Amino acid sequence: MATAFETFEKACDFDSAVNSLLEIVGKSFNLDRVTVLRTDIKVNMCEKMYQWTADNVPQALEQKISYKKEDFLKLFYSYDENGTTVLQKDEMKSLGYSEHGIQTLLHGDAKTAVHTAIYSEGKYAGSVSYMVCKEKRSWKKEERQILGEITKIIAAHLGKLFLMNSMSNGMFTNPEFDDLTGLISFTRFKEEVERVLADDSISSYVMVYTDFENFKYFNQKWGYQMGDRLLREFSNYIIGTMQQEEQIYFTRIVSDQFLLFMPYKKRSDTAEAVDRLNQTFVEQQERIFPDTRIRLRTGIYFIEEANGNTSIAIDAANYARKQVSKVTGISVKVYGKEMEEKQRVENEIINGFDLAMRNREFKIYLQPRVSLFDYSIIGAEAVVRWQRPDGTVMIPDAFISLYERNGRIIDLDFFVFEEVVKFLAQNKKKGRKLIPISVNASILHARNSDTVEHYLEILNRYGINPALLEIELTETATVSYYDNVKRLFERFQKVNMQTALDDFGSGYSLLNTVIDIPVNTVKIDKVFMDNCKTSERGMYFLHQIVAVVKGLGYRVVCEGVENLEQVEVLRKAGCEEAQGFWFAHPMPVEEFEQIMYQKMPYRKV
Repeated sequence: MATAFETFEKACDFDSAVNSLLEIVGKSFNLDRVTVLRTDIKVNMCEKMYQWTADNVPQALEQKISYKKEDFLKLFYSYDENGTTVLQKDEMKSLGYSEHGIQTLLHGDAKTAVHTAIYSEGKYAGSVSYMVCKEKRSWKKEERQILGEITKIIAAHLGKLFLMNSMSNGMFTNPEFDDLTGLISFTRFKEEVERVLADDSISSYVMVYTDFENFKYFNQKWGYQMGDRLLREFSNYIIGTMQQEEQIYFTRIVSDQFLLFMPYKKRSDTAEAVDRLNQTFVEQQERIFPDTRIRLRTGIYFIEEANGNTSIAIDAANYARKQVSKVTGISVKVYGKEMEEKQRVENEIINGFDLAMRNREFKIYLQPRVSLFDYSIIGAEAVVRWQRPDGTVMIPDAFISLYERNGRIIDLDFFVFEEVVKFLAQNKKKGRKLIPISVNASILHARNSDTVEHYLEILNRYGINPALLEIELTETATVSYYDNVKRLFERFQKVNMQTALDDFGSGYSLLNTVIDIPVNTVKIDKVFMDNCKTSERGMYFLHQIVAVVKGLGYRVVCEGVENLEQVEVLRKAGCEEAQGFWFAHPMPVEEFEQIMYQKMPYRKV
């Protein structure tokens, strides 16, 4: 990173700096070609801006080239949290890229590439492609992170260059307005709000942060042109509704996210009024776009002090927006003391991850998987606990979703997997019988082409048979990312690792989910079992589901067993394996070893 910054600081001009940096990166990473591309998504064209090639490697993309929108969308949606994606030539066709798309993205002759996104003022402006032409390469996560950071540095300097060129050529579009909606720019919005808040005679103002839930789906179904139309309709609707008010500022931050700053008279009425605004707009649009669920999510933060901090108000309203539940009809959440404390705890959890990893505060717990014939332990599921320095133990519900959101769940998943493999290796060394252990995995793994190789490398390092490890993904994730999960599970099974579908029957598509997904085990959700046992019809349905799933060749495990009545229900339904608190809670590995290998009782049955 330091080299990248120094290159731009010391170079006499921008072109020299970029060309020097591309050469340094190319040689440092043993690449064959590095290309900076400008992309115009309005006309589906891209062109080379800068390019470095190794000795005996030809230049590529000597003229502008068109691309298919479908190929661009596949690339765009594959970028990870660092703005990077890996393209392997021999896998791209199976991922759905067209032949033209493969040729364009790999410049015709590359075997593998890391593509990194360039954004300018929040909009996709192009990419940097780091390519290897001679052979296929697996890219380490650290390499991708570094290349992503280098691209951000290039993007920042490119943004300055575009700004200076457009101003000097008289082509500078007014930066004070959004070119899609005509609203004032986010930068000017902040300036105006800060000016108002600096007034000591301030009354009471509110910051309102709104977006469309799952806007990507709307674009996919109706197209980007209609998506842009929806955003313009929303901005016009709000302006029309508020045009009689004073001291109101409204902007689009990026994509489908909007900010509204306005005074309020009665705090208790504000959230209800905003919710009515949202619902009225949604009703209007759903008449235009039938069979499409349109939903707005809004967070509200009340600013009641003079010289209030604009950034804090925006962040708080944004946090409140993210708390809007998908299952209620309410579209608005208000940031208050309780939410402030929740955010503080979440920030502490997020920022404490690296230190917790270094101090090995994350511990694996094992919950026995039990035979319903004789209650013998025939397997286990690994879960993670966070043992804090103050002695408290944090359960996964408190931190997993946060690490899913920021991508650190990938590191945690690999850590838990390695701890489980270590446990098996230690018992193998002692000559003990090894049992299969299932490990939960995030859907984020499905984005990375080297996921299975990483798991396999850990298994090989400790000399453990892959068949002893089972990777679990929830039914929710499987339904939402069906194609990605299918490819991932296929790759796991090719290396003889087991796969499992967790929470089966928790409210999605039941048998449709498992017919084509390559899984070894189906874990039936407790809620599904509880719903079935309330009537004879339900019991018949449970029995048939178990029979069909077993008939398809899958093992069936029933989860969440809490009492003897449930055990009997499951036996009658034909279920042979179960786990739950009635048998044993998840326990530290030391306790698990006692009940597994020293035959200590785990419960009296």
